[in-house]
Amino acid sequence: MRVPAGSLIKNVTLGHVREIVNETNVRYCVNTTKSGIEMLSVVLVDAEYLIGIDGEVLTFIFQVKASVAGDFGLVSNWNMFETVGTAICMDNGYVMKFGVLISGGVVRETLRDAVVEFNNQALKFASKVQQAHK
Repeated sequence: MRVPAGSLIKNVTLGHVREIVNETNVRYCVNTTKSGIEMLSVVLVDAEYLIGIDGEVLTFIFQVKASVAGDFGLVSNWNMFETVGTAICMDNGYVMKFGVLISGGVVRETLRDAVVEFNNQALKFASKVQQAHK
């Protein structure tokens, strides 16, 4: 399953993604199933998110629960100034999503960079939400 650095992964699987995720700053990454869909559950220091393959897109989904509905101002500011992760208000907090097109394959380093950046953005978004709801 190991793919050499600099190579194109033509058919990206969750196995490839798990291997790359485990090389980054995560506590752990395990397979899980949500609504019958196989996904990866990634646990960081202060956050947890899911990764799944939705057709031709590798999708990262991070949910931050809050005791009240999400703040539209916070979401608008995030979406305007951050480059990774689109935030959405929910009635019980927030969701941040990010996708990587994988239909034609993806270079291993590009996928690793996307994972590292999403890890960082998830922690940053969680911090912003905590500050906004103090």
